[in-house]
Amino acid sequence: MHDAIHFVLVPATLTGVVSAVFTYILIRVSPLLNLNAQPRSNRWHVRTTPNTGGIAVFGACAVSYLFFTPARYVPIAFGALGMWLLGVIDDRTQLRPSQKIISQAVIVLVTVLASGIRPLTPWSLVNLLIGTVWILGVTNAFNLIDNMDGLCAGVTIIIAVSQCLVLGLSGSFSDARIFAIVAGAFCGFLVFNYNPARIFMGDSGSMFAGFSLSVLTLVSPLAHNRLVAGGVFYPLMLFAYPLFDTALVSVLRRLGGRPISEGGRDHSSHRLVSIGLDERHATFFLWGLTLSGAIVGFLVSSMPLYAIAAAVVLIVFATVLAIFLATLPNYPLELIPGIACLSKWQPRISAGLTLLVDCCGVGLALFLADISRYDGHLPASRFYQLSIAIPVTVLCYVVVAVTGRKIWRVSWTYFGLADILLLFRPLFVTTALSFFVLTEFLHLTIPRGVVIIFAFLGIVLVAGMRSSLRIFRELLGPNVDNSRRIAIFGTDALAASVLHLLRMTRFTSGVPVMFLSDDEACKDKIIAGVRVYSIRDGIEHLQSQQRFSAILYPEGSGTVQMKDVVRQMCRTAQLEFLSVDLQVRPEEIHDRMQSIV
Repeated sequence: MHDAIHFVLVPATLTGVVSAVFTYILIRVSPLLNLNAQPRSNRWHVRTTPNTGGIAVFGACAVSYLFFTPARYVPIAFGALGMWLLGVIDDRTQLRPSQKIISQAVIVLVTVLASGIRPLTPWSLVNLLIGTVWILGVTNAFNLIDNMDGLCAGVTIIIAVSQCLVLGLSGSFSDARIFAIVAGAFCGFLVFNYNPARIFMGDSGSMFAGFSLSVLTLVSPLAHNRLVAGGVFYPLMLFAYPLFDTALVSVLRRLGGRPISEGGRDHSSHRLVSIGLDERHATFFLWGLTLSGAIVGFLVSSMPLYAIAAAVVLIVFATVLAIFLATLPNYPLELIPGIACLSKWQPRISAGLTLLVDCCGVGLALFLADISRYDGHLPASRFYQLSIAIPVTVLCYVVVAVTGRKIWRVSWTYFGLADILLLFRPLFVTTALSFFVLTEFLHLTIPRGVVIIFAFLGIVLVAGMRSSLRIFRELLGPNVDNSRRIAIFGTDALAASVLHLLRMTRFTSGVPVMFLSDDEACKDKIIAGVRVYSIRDGIEHLQSQQRFSAILYPEGSGTVQMKDVVRQMCRTAQLEFLSVDLQVRPEEIHDRMQSIV
């Protein structure tokens, strides 16, 4: 084991040192040679910065390749050289998108034909098409995510290290060493590319990273341990974030009538920054998403059934994240013609998406309950029964959901504890109904343990998926709604009604984030998912914690003296004081008519 670690760690360390030295030299030399990226309106950086980091990365990889792994994957090495040269030319001359993609396609096609990538299907032409499309897609995906300091380099390192570890554990040390070299080269570069970056990798670095990782993943023995699960599922999970960002940007740009190749500040990283995250936290979040995909891919070889379940969760998470990022105030969908025309259908679309997400949670809950019952190793007979049980259970949930429409009325944005309680009844009815249908009509064997686990997981997964949008909004940034964060004074029914009115109508362009009370006994209570805080803790202290900018006072929720106290608190803390009167008063039409006469 010690020799194996030494076999991988030494070349990675030396590559990292060489890359760091090359990068430092280029930081000094590039301005003298005018090898810089100039700020532009459709680019994120705001100052002139060298964009020659890809030269340092490739140089370090080339030195280590010749020294440690000579004659290993020679066609791929030449393909990487060609892609890197194309990137260097693009950095200096700004190739047209058509020239760039055609040149990439030629390099990829020659590499696929010469490298002998292991077949995924019995048909050679299909294998050639899959390999070419995959490598082209990942190469350009890495090119697209190189839009913020340290992001692309960190993603490359995570994927390369993940591959290195898994290959090393499986005994493929020669393949692991190549990934270690790539990881080391980008680690040395990341030292100077981390925010605030002193150098960018440019297209020569991002295209080299995407090409190298995509091809090496295809030729890796790890990806072919299982024909479909390994050859398709594993790479998709490993490259989850680059593919996610590319899909998000491509769809939204095409809907907006813009070419996909056009630069812009509309990537997932930029959207995260728009809600209040700083660049480093946005980068950390996206690194975490990359790591999550790598972990799910790792499960494929050891726990394939759990890997499928984790992949479903990751896909749903990515879908909700995409909806969240696509609907941010700074990127209005009203500007997209294809979306604007669907605005009148928004309630039905939301209901359909809610039902679809719920069905995924219900089906996944039954799948997890079954594999948990059998410790992750399902007998062959259970696969057949599951293929029937999952659709029937999902159908039962749809029937229950349609007959009880209240569960569709829950807002994802403000999903709270009270809303979770609404899900207990339909999920309990679904459990009983599906168990009855499966056992009495279809004569399937459903262990009682599976039923109990399913009922519990159903609540957890459906509630978790429903609350994910609110979690994003609460955790990722306080400015996501581009509006005031409001504290509501009071804990009675009137205050709860104001909360409901805020959520449903947004009449103050504000987001309710907390209740305030002068009663210490009400502190830390939860009303419709919103916590109660005591004003005795100090309004300045609470404001610094919850970042609210206004206090809303419902008329009638306290005495006149208390209203004056709250108003004075707002003046002291420089908060906006709002009031709302929800009393219903009859219009005295008869008296008014008499006065007119």
